[in-house]
Amino acid sequence: MAQKRPKIRLWATPRRTRIDPAEKRHRYVDRLENLWGQLDTIIVNPQTEEKNRIKAMNTLIRCLNIVYGMVEAMEVEEIEKEIKELEEKERQSEKQGDLGYKLPDPAP
Repeated sequence: MAQKRPKIRLWATPRRTRIDPAEKRHRYVDRLENLWGQLDTIIVNPQTEEKNRIKAMNTLIRCLNIVYGMVEAMEVEEIEKEIKELEEKERQSEKQGDLGYKLPDPAP
């Protein structure tokens, strides 16, 4: 007599979460600064073996590469923001005409 397994039903509901990139970046920077402090303590400790110092230095270099990548991403976001501002100013100047100055609003 074959045993039957009971059927299992699973319900999953997606949950929306909002991720704030700027806040997340700040948390990552704080975490990396904490790691730098720990690595620096290992590197400057005269009792640390040379092998462990070299490993800590390599880890520190990886942290710096991560931060450099984050800075590049932030710079791209800032450039995109500047371009949007310039495009908005360009649209406004097109609405006003290309006179090089702003005409006063007509009196009511």
